[in-house]
Amino acid sequence: MNKKIAHIIVFFIFSLPIIVIFNTQQIIDAAENKDFEQALKTAPKGLHWDNASFSIADFKQAAINRYGKAPSPDDSLNLTNNAKIFDVDPTDPESTSVIEMTNAGHQTGAVWSNMNNENYFDISKDQTASM
Repeated sequence: MNKKIAHIIVFFIFSLPIIVIFNTQQIIDAAENKDFEQALKTAPKGLHWDNASFSIADFKQAAINRYGKAPSPDDSLNLTNNAKIFDVDPTDPESTSVIEMTNAGHQTGAVWSNMNNENYFDISKDQTASM
C-alpha cells in the first residue's frame, strides 16, 4: 500500500467520529409546540389580514373538481386542511395576523392569496417576504 492511500485511510478513520458527533439534527414535533399562545403574544408587528385576503384551500372540493366525484370516507382524513388565520389580539381589529398552517404532526395546511382582493406579489417589482 502506498503512502498516499494510507494517509487517506487514516484521515477517514479520524474524520468519521467528528462527522458523527457534529452531525446533529433538531426535530421539533408540531404536537409538542405548547407555547403557541406565547408565540402570539410575542409576534412582531406585521400585516393585518381579514379572511377575504386569503382563501383556506378546500381539499375536498378540489378532489371533486379533479375527479368529478366526492372522495371516499377513507380519503376524508387526508383531505382535511388544518390552516387557520388568527389575529394576535382578537380585541384589536387592526391587530397583526398570523397564519397557522398546522398544529400537530401528520397534518396538511394550504392558504392561497385572494387575487380578486389584490392580495398578491407583483413579481415585476422588488419585494421581500419572510416566514
